[in-house]
Amino acid sequence: MDARHHRARRPGDVRDRRPLRRLGAALRRGRPGRPACTRDLRARLRHHVPGRDAARVGAGLGVAPSADVHRRGHQEGAAPGRRTGRCHRTRHPRPCYGGDHGRRRSDGLQGPRDVSPPDRDAEPLLIGDVRAALAIARKDIRNLSRYRIAVASMAFTPLYQFVIPAFLFGAAFAVNGRATGLTATLGTDDLTGFIFLGGVVAGIVSTAFWGMAMSIRNEMDMGTLEPSWLTPTSHEMFVIGRAIGGMLFLILTQAALFLFGILFMGLRLRPEMLLALPAVLLALLSMVGIAYLLAGIVLLIREANFFIDTANFLFVTISGVSFPVTLLPGVLQPIALALPTTYAVDILRVQALGARPLFGVGIEYGLLVAGTAIAYPLGRWAFARAERTMRRRGMLSQY
Repeated sequence: MDARHHRARRPGDVRDRRPLRRLGAALRRGRPGRPACTRDLRARLRHHVPGRDAARVGAGLGVAPSADVHRRGHQEGAAPGRRTGRCHRTRHPRPCYGGDHGRRRSDGLQGPRDVSPPDRDAEPLLIGDVRAALAIARKDIRNLSRYRIAVASMAFTPLYQFVIPAFLFGAAFAVNGRATGLTATLGTDDLTGFIFLGGVVAGIVSTAFWGMAMSIRNEMDMGTLEPSWLTPTSHEMFVIGRAIGGMLFLILTQAALFLFGILFMGLRLRPEMLLALPAVLLALLSMVGIAYLLAGIVLLIREANFFIDTANFLFVTISGVSFPVTLLPGVLQPIALALPTTYAVDILRVQALGARPLFGVGIEYGLLVAGTAIAYPLGRWAFARAERTMRRRGMLSQY
């Protein structure tokens, strides 16, 4: 074989099926003087080849032609022997695969994602967040319901740690079966109702501390927090989803406690207690804000069990769950009056037991709304700051 014939044959040619069978020109890697003609390619791959050279785009750090970008398409350029000249660019309607989305893609390179039209109709952001929160709640409910002893302990733990000791302690100082000290302080001698209604707010606080904030730490320990946060779901929805799941278990737990109190401890519930339902809902919303704040702290500290346990005890105690707020030391009373749960438990006892309020029901509702309006956005802001700090320090996968 002579050298001239050897030079005419390019060993690096990459041929398409049709030119290869007909021994025609080939499409090869290189830098031609003109762009590839899109009509020579198959319809399914036509949009992968640009219609003109793009500056600083290619596999060679801005040196190679734009069509040499690896996008499953044919590479730009024609082998020797192919006809030259300007390509006749005929507009071909692009076949639609997977449905017509009402748009056409140009023959050029794909634009940035932030300026290109979406591949599908985007649903409202709020609906997507609500669905994500419900999915998280369903996952938590399903996981916890598999452990029946753990579910039963959610009712028995407050029973032997709070309800029974508080009842026995109050009954030990009763005079002729009447809690005279409670009557002088609150205007009611219903010790059982006082304890069980305080347990409602204590359950809300415990759900916020352990069911919402501490669950973030549990995800970190299991190594599932980082994969979860890589999803397009808003990170705040993880706390909301756990709040929904925790609220279901809270309702079941309080129903079991009320049933035990009615059967064995003489608990009497009045229909007027339903009037305090708005106060309970406001307290729950405010505790979601507190849970955001605690979740931000949990993300930043290494070990959160001691912090959550201590903060839960102090929050419940200062809120007046176990005894009236007026019996607290003077230095703690301003802190108690700044907590939304203090007014929630007081309104609940006023409506259900006819107890004497601290400031009046209307004033306490106003203070409860103001406290909720401050606690929720403050908690969201603290959670966002903690998340930003973790991103900068790379602490998300550390535990």
